Amino acid sequence: MRVREISVVSVILLSAAVWQAAGLTSLHGWSDDGSLYLRHAENLLAGRPYSSVLHAPVRSLPWVLETYPPGLPLLLAPLVAWRGLDWMAFQGMMWFWYVAALAAVAAAVWRIARPWETVAVLGMLAAHFEYSRLASHINSDFPFLLAQALALALVPQGAHASWWRAVAAGLAGGCAYSLRSAGLFLVAGGALHSWWRWGRWTRFAAVSTCLAVGCMAVQSALAPGGGAYLPALRSVTWMTLRRNLIQIPLELTGVVWPAMWMAPPLLLLGMFGLWRLVVDERRPAWFAFAVLYLPVVLVWPYSDPARFLLPLMPLWLLGLVRGAGTLARGPWLPAVLAAAALLTQFRAHLDFQRNPPIYGLNDPAALAAYQYVKDSLPAAAVIACRKPRTVSLFTGRRSLAYNPWLPPAAMRTDLCDSGATHLLSAPDVFPDDRRVLAPFLEELKLNPVFAAAPYAVYDLGPVCRLGP
Repeated sequence: MRVREISVVSVILLSAAVWQAAGLTSLHGWSDDGSLYLRHAENLLAGRPYSSVLHAPVRSLPWVLETYPPGLPLLLAPLVAWRGLDWMAFQGMMWFWYVAALAAVAAAVWRIARPWETVAVLGMLAAHFEYSRLASHINSDFPFLLAQALALALVPQGAHASWWRAVAAGLAGGCAYSLRSAGLFLVAGGALHSWWRWGRWTRFAAVSTCLAVGCMAVQSALAPGGGAYLPALRSVTWMTLRRNLIQIPLELTGVVWPAMWMAPPLLLLGMFGLWRLVVDERRPAWFAFAVLYLPVVLVWPYSDPARFLLPLMPLWLLGLVRGAGTLARGPWLPAVLAAAALLTQFRAHLDFQRNPPIYGLNDPAALAAYQYVKDSLPAAAVIACRKPRTVSLFTGRRSLAYNPWLPPAAMRTDLCDSGATHLLSAPDVFPDDRRVLAPFLEELKLNPVFAAAPYAVYDLGPVCRLGP
């Protein structure tokens, strides 16, 4: 990469860093993955069992994720020990991982792309609105992307590589697994790539894979939880697959232009570009990871395509750029694609600036509700709610995730049989509360024992004593 391209990449990274930093606030959105990571971090600091959590599902729900990999909790633990639940400090940490991940992606893409293609991919990724919002929440996505991109950037162009490169790639793969269980596909993809590219297991693949597997084994022994995602696949249905087969293509093409009529040509363009990448760049390692990772995304029962596609998005954007450049025999068509993507994402950022969120897991009303639970409810209270991990983190009380698919008529029996003593509801914040809990509360004529709009706490004791 020439000095000019390096300068442009540096400007993009600096602009993304400044833009993201300017938008940081102490209000954390109502994504409660971070609450579980923080609970794990507190467990590490307090000497409690790593998997000691206070939330659980109601009886009608067969499974709920109670253990996350230890990578992010280990990163958060020093900050929790120093600052406590300081949400601004947490967002500052996530900002760092976001910028570092973008830099690592630029390095990884540069290995298999032309300089101007790297600039285009990095610009589109840095401008992506959903990823900018994701980076302001406590989650493992961008730390994982950093480890993933570093591992892929270290894959050598030839069959032979130095020991230090193999060791560094193995450690990056081990770190990726400690951050997300999807790191398993990164490590397996590295081994697969060696056979796919060279027809044998090279010294680089042997050293890096064995070291990564060793790191994974140590994690599994000390902090099990990597396999906690497997039970989720039992709930896969035909409806899941159909939904994903609609949402994922729209997400992939919507990054350029969110019009449904644009999806088919953009999908064809991206697939053509990916094929050209395989041919032109002699089977890049990113493809070996994608072949293993994408099928899991296609059948994953939870809907969040932007987040789940993040590890593949740089490769997809590069496919779009390479396909456009091949067809146009130059950079003018990729430049049009990049301009369209920037315009699309600018509109999303502008809409967000006009209507910023007013509620989050630590907004003043939510904090007042937590304080009421801590001060006024008995220690044995069990709170049913939409975000049990957050409620337990702030209150120290046990909590239950209610079943959002139950009809209101069955809700009382399910909550009472599961041991719930109280209910926290916020229908103006959570659509499921409005759809399921509001009719349930109206039917039983329950009045809140505490209210700080939009949150309310209800006593289920009288309801549960009524019997079936």
